[in-house]
Amino acid sequence: MLAMATVLVVVVAGAEVVSDPLQIVKNEINAKGEDITDEERQAMMSHVSEEWNELQWERDVKSVNLSLNSRGLITEEVSYEQIIENHNTYYNAQHNGDGSEDYKRAIGFLTPWNIHGYTLSERHKSKFGVFSPAWYELRIRIRKDGKLSMLLRGEDLIHQSWTRNVTGSSSMSSNHVRILPRVLFDVIGEKPEMIWRTIIKKQRVQEAIVAKLVKACTTNSFDGLVVDLSNAWHALPAHNQKHGGKDGQHIRPKLHRFIQSISLAMKNSKLSVMLAVPPRRKKVLQRFSFRHEDAVAIGPFVERIIVMTLTFSGDELGPEAPLPWQRSAIEHLLLPSSSSPTASSLRSPSIFAMAIAFEGHRTRGNHKAEIGAKQFVDLLTQHKPKIKWDARSKEHVAVFKDKLEDDKKKFLNIINYPTLYSLSLRISLANELGVGIAIWDLGQGMNYFFDLLHSSS
Repeated sequence: MLAMATVLVVVVAGAEVVSDPLQIVKNEINAKGEDITDEERQAMMSHVSEEWNELQWERDVKSVNLSLNSRGLITEEVSYEQIIENHNTYYNAQHNGDGSEDYKRAIGFLTPWNIHGYTLSERHKSKFGVFSPAWYELRIRIRKDGKLSMLLRGEDLIHQSWTRNVTGSSSMSSNHVRILPRVLFDVIGEKPEMIWRTIIKKQRVQEAIVAKLVKACTTNSFDGLVVDLSNAWHALPAHNQKHGGKDGQHIRPKLHRFIQSISLAMKNSKLSVMLAVPPRRKKVLQRFSFRHEDAVAIGPFVERIIVMTLTFSGDELGPEAPLPWQRSAIEHLLLPSSSSPTASSLRSPSIFAMAIAFEGHRTRGNHKAEIGAKQFVDLLTQHKPKIKWDARSKEHVAVFKDKLEDDKKKFLNIINYPTLYSLSLRISLANELGVGIAIWDLGQGMNYFFDLLHSSS
């Protein structure tokens, strides 16, 4: 792969002078002719375009000598001008930032489709104890012959140079960062609940899964994994309904034992396990969601339980993650439910981490799409919208109208994207409840967001 950083700024080709570095690299890719396939050419073009955008975006980043509080930036009253002017700055200090979250409890998720996260995580690595890149997916399905098929995908996504850069310090250092990639269990088929039933019942299947996970960690020198079993909890209601609500009592303990077996095998190889679980959403599904009793059974076997309090509204118009909902989702797990008042207590609220989003969404007409910092700033620059405070969700919302080219109809745009103030409220909530925080997704965030977190220096 051609690297943008090594590209010449000016290339003379005959009488023609080409001064656009991006075009230079694209010309070199096209010059390969039949040596590469069209698919490879398209992938290379896409990659260098991403790298070029990254370089352009990074060109404007600068450090400053005043904290967020000193500059009066953590406020409910925020304007598009304020965000545009300050978002690409970060506090150049060797001590704690404006937030009060202990860095050892902060987890940072990265996604390979948002490569800016690698740059941001390196710059702000002192704010985190764990990075969890979303590299792995364990695909499980039933083949035509009726046998279970398992494929662990993601080895090609591993960013080895980044891993070396962020873990370069000694493991005894106060700011040592551990790498626990996320592995998403993706059960494919028309009856996922039946596949899950097979997984949690058959020891041979579980042993095969565990072997794949341990091998992935030991081969790549990872410190462990964040195991995302959200799909398992989502499958519980469907299975329970099909069995008249009687089988749930038996499924849940088996799922606990499956998670325990993963954790024990990983610990035997000196690897850590964190568990990502879905938050409680609707009252009708309360008894099927991950709950306090599950945490009591699983807590002793895992390092942390990450409650993914994100995307509350899903594909519909609405807030990203209302603060009252995030509070309720965590408090729901801290105490036994009324249906199981005799359940044991957790060892500490710090077993949990509350997920906080650095990403947002843009709803345009009937279409809703994910946006990150660059898209958000571009929209603010172009449309100069009013930014309003939603007192119910405790989030800021930007609203404006635009239209497509050659289209007279105007579309209402509603942007839900985090601000310093909305993030500070969520960090304060986590501190109040005694839980950690997990940021999703670092690559979608702004540089000055990281000033809200404590540094280990």
